[in-house]
Amino acid sequence: MFKNAFTLSFLKHIILLMTVVLLAACVSSTNTVVKKDKEIKEGALPLRLTIDVTCKKSLDTARQWIESYSLSTAEKVLLGAYNNDCVSGYEKAQLQRLMAYVMSAQKKYAAAIDAYQYVVDSKYLDLLTRSEAVYTLAQIRFVTEDYEAVVDSINQGLRNDLLLNAESNLLLAKSYYRLNRYDDGLAIMEYIIAEQEESGGKVKESWLALLWSLYYENQDYQQAISVSGKLMAHYPKDKYRKKRSHICDVANMPQLCELK
Repeated sequence: MFKNAFTLSFLKHIILLMTVVLLAACVSSTNTVVKKDKEIKEGALPLRLTIDVTCKKSLDTARQWIESYSLSTAEKVLLGAYNNDCVSGYEKAQLQRLMAYVMSAQKKYAAAIDAYQYVVDSKYLDLLTRSEAVYTLAQIRFVTEDYEAVVDSINQGLRNDLLLNAESNLLLAKSYYRLNRYDDGLAIMEYIIAEQEESGGKVKESWLALLWSLYYENQDYQQAISVSGKLMAHYPKDKYRKKRSHICDVANMPQLCELK
């Protein structure tokens, strides 16, 4: 009951967020090339991190097609550049960053996953770029309901000391939820929410809703009711009152609903 409603809401959010992140990466790629061109002239970077004029022209052309929303044309330009114009490892890595956006925007998720994995594994890109790719790759895998791959990729990123933030941990917890690994999801969400409360910040509605669902599915009804109290205190909605009543019926413990 809770799982389907939660997933539909989250998928709408994550698709929008993924589009913003991918577009930001596309713009970032342009800025990176300009910055590195300047550093090359000043002798700050080795030649293996340069982009040849021919390759740069192809990447710029692809960006122009992307900006005009001609994604299929941009894809053709990038494929041609990969096989002909962009030869070095660094050039191919920068090309794959654009290819990942183009494929994702066209919902060609299998190809987008391959492109992002190339970026994650690249030895030519900086730590921040590869870390961002891990998160975006995990988002795509979540959208395609490959939750095991989400767990594997984020945990691998953590083992590789990549810069993964709280959003990555949230995505990991949501994937554990979908895999029925409720204890693993609870360990993450309890830590995140406790940390937020200790800092004096307001806990997001979606965080509390996920924690509530994890407790419910784990049949810890008393904790679920406790979380529902926080939800209704900060985000009073009829749907939460109905869910609270439903939990009390399922648990056959009407006294739970009398708790504050």
